[in-house]
Amino acid sequence: GWAGSLTNHPGKRGFHEYIKPLTDEFPEVELKVQDSAVKQITDDNEMRSFYNSLDLYFAASRSESGPRTVLEAAACGVPVISTDIGLVPELIENDVDSFIVDRDYEVMRTKLKWIIANREVLPQMGSLIRTKMENEFNWDSIVFQWTDFFKYGIELQRLKKEGYIK
Repeated sequence: GWAGSLTNHPGKRGFHEYIKPLTDEFPEVELKVQDSAVKQITDDNEMRSFYNSLDLYFAASRSESGPRTVLEAAACGVPVISTDIGLVPELIENDVDSFIVDRDYEVMRTKLKWIIANREVLPQMGSLIRTKMENEFNWDSIVFQWTDFFKYGIELQRLKKEGYIK
């Protein structure tokens, strides 16, 4: 599955270049898409239902900050195949709870083919990624990272103001 906007950032998301053509190659794969440009889902339960209907979430972006959709899928216990973007390297243990792939058509094709042949591993991977989200990406765990980040930024501003750094 894939979620996002197909109209913003053309060429960056990788949907038309990778995800759609790759999934079209395999008749046993059903690509479920939640395009926010067509229907903006604002109900958390509806979005959760979308993720829970997936066996695998696919992210092929060139760059992202989160990406939030990968975090949401993982929180729902859906394993992910993703390019090395944003928080993905911190979230995914490659080939254990999800998959990190190069942004290359043949690399993605090979991995998707392997996943199709070994789809029985997906429920266990989903359980592992969900547990990781519960243990490492919960508010109690990340709040201190954010407060440290802001304290660091404030200290840099002070040092700059006082002329210690440019």
